[in-house]
Amino acid sequence: MTMAHATEFFGHKPVHTMRGYAVVLDGKTVALGGIHYQCGVLCAFLEIKDELRPYKTTIARMALKIRDVFDGKEGMAVASPNEPTADRFLKWIGFEHIGSCADGEVYKWHG
Repeated sequence: MTMAHATEFFGHKPVHTMRGYAVVLDGKTVALGGIHYQCGVLCAFLEIKDELRPYKTTIARMALKIRDVFDGKEGMAVASPNEPTADRFLKWIGFEHIGSCADGEVYKWHG
């Protein structure tokens, strides 16, 4: 993933320094996923646009690549309440549900 991918996807430069992957479909960035530090905690993220939703295998591969970016480190993820499959998906790739916060359900990755 490059700064250009992130800027195109979000419409502005990212707030956090990120490491991860981008999915480009027909010349357009349709997904970003990886890790970033927030308040000193390693956090996973996966943001997808509707154009990618029919490509379920690509989304699954992206999630598995994000898991690999942790490189043996512990980290967190928050399941967006706006994404109905987020909880199931995080459990599927190996995150453990540990509680809730104002932003959604909280999951931990055990490096």
